Amino acid sequence: MEKQELKTNKMSAGRAVLLLIIVTLAIRLVIAAVTGLGFGESYYAMGVAHPQLSYFDQPPLSFWLGWASVETLNSYSAFALRLPTILLFAGTTWMMYRLGKRLFSEWAGFWAAVILNLSAVFTYSVGIWLQPDAPLMFFWLASAICFYDVFSIRFNSIEERNRYRSSWDCYLRWIVIGVMLGLTTLSKYHAAFLFAGAGLYALTRKEDRHWVFHPGPYLALLINFLVAAPVFIWNYNHDWASFLFQSHRAANTGLHLDWFVRSIGGQMLWVLPWIWVPLIWQLYTCSKAGRKDSARWFCLMTAVLPIVFFTVVTLWANLGFHFHWQAPGYLMLFPPLGAAFHAFISRGGTYRKWSLRWVWLSVIVTFFSCVVIQIHAATGFWSAYGPKWFGQLFGEKNDPTMEGYDYTGLLPLFEKEGWLDTSKYFVITDRWWLAGKVDWALKGKMPIVPFDSDPRNVVYFYDQGSFLGKDAIFIAAEGEKGVMSRAGSCFDKITKLDNFKVVRAGVVELEFGVYYCQNYKHKYNLPYGLNIK
Repeated sequence: MEKQELKTNKMSAGRAVLLLIIVTLAIRLVIAAVTGLGFGESYYAMGVAHPQLSYFDQPPLSFWLGWASVETLNSYSAFALRLPTILLFAGTTWMMYRLGKRLFSEWAGFWAAVILNLSAVFTYSVGIWLQPDAPLMFFWLASAICFYDVFSIRFNSIEERNRYRSSWDCYLRWIVIGVMLGLTTLSKYHAAFLFAGAGLYALTRKEDRHWVFHPGPYLALLINFLVAAPVFIWNYNHDWASFLFQSHRAANTGLHLDWFVRSIGGQMLWVLPWIWVPLIWQLYTCSKAGRKDSARWFCLMTAVLPIVFFTVVTLWANLGFHFHWQAPGYLMLFPPLGAAFHAFISRGGTYRKWSLRWVWLSVIVTFFSCVVIQIHAATGFWSAYGPKWFGQLFGEKNDPTMEGYDYTGLLPLFEKEGWLDTSKYFVITDRWWLAGKVDWALKGKMPIVPFDSDPRNVVYFYDQGSFLGKDAIFIAAEGEKGVMSRAGSCFDKITKLDNFKVVRAGVVELEFGVYYCQNYKHKYNLPYGLNIK
């Protein structure tokens, strides 16, 4: 069936994937150029503007790539910051095709790549936004391909196996795995789940268990640590702050079924329900196929750990709206879903008709929902019935699309008041995400310090001691009472000014308090128990 279909198709699967990449790449480049930065993106942009060996809450690769793009294009813009993400996701689409082809067939790989690009969390969040998930997904798939290439090698005898296990080709393969895994670790700490999943695959299959007792995997692990050395060096010099912060997120706060339900619902919405359900179905079919089906068992072992861990932990840990943390697990379910989808199409008749209708309906819904949301984010035309109402179901007070709306009026305000003189002034915020939005609005022209119990990366970018004796502009999300409790003892006098209003299409969507703080006389108490400058 596969050979007949390939002969009758006008376009090969590989060329079809290239066309998919070109079309989606062009769309993402346009979106990147015309939309503002979200909370996370503007916060990460501060990291890009302050290159470090590693960072407080993330490994450094996405920051390094953003910095390289900004320097190469000589443009501190949303387009320059997002360009590496978009190029990497084009590569991720190709890697998905290659993995699907390696595990199942060319057309299975094609459909896996197509469906990947129809899922909101991948096509939009991972595929456009400046964040660590873009290099994570690319190098995760690259590592997975390398792992499976080793595991799929079969031998006719024990002697043949032993000769290969001591060969240069064998060790070279494990060296490449180590490098790919190291780049995955430099992207995000999720890399540990991939290595563990590959280990589970080898342990649970008699044919591949011999690799557990071979030096190769441990050589790969060592190389992984060497490639990711900047993460460990930075943490060693900063009291292991990043690892402590991430581990504390999973702290036990008692049983919370509502968090668990929210996590499952959020994952379903982010992946998109009509794609999430078939992916979950693949978890079942892969487990039912069992260890004898090496391709599906490999997908299952490398998918289940991040999905289960980051979902179950919400029973006692408030991970908030981080529904994308399970995404690397879902990523590994697209190849078997692509194979299942191709099987439906190959049956012809009603199966083919409804399968293709599902694809086209998904294309239409995904594309037009993104267009509608982007138009609303820019104009607010849907305020009465759109995202604001929907966000309130999840406890959001404001329209969630305002996260991606730039505070363009802030720079003119600072210019008008003469506050851009860094020899006299610095900026304070009361939230880490607000520090990012303010910094992006001011184009990095002013040093910023969050007076917050959770300031994240920002506390590492500036020496608080250098601000002593200067005046500050405090931009606050909370009221005057909160501002005074945070900053009252640090300054001689704090004066309330007119609120800063974020206006979208003539409508005031957000307001922030603005306070003039005179004479910074002693440092704000920093969190985390760290001795930061």
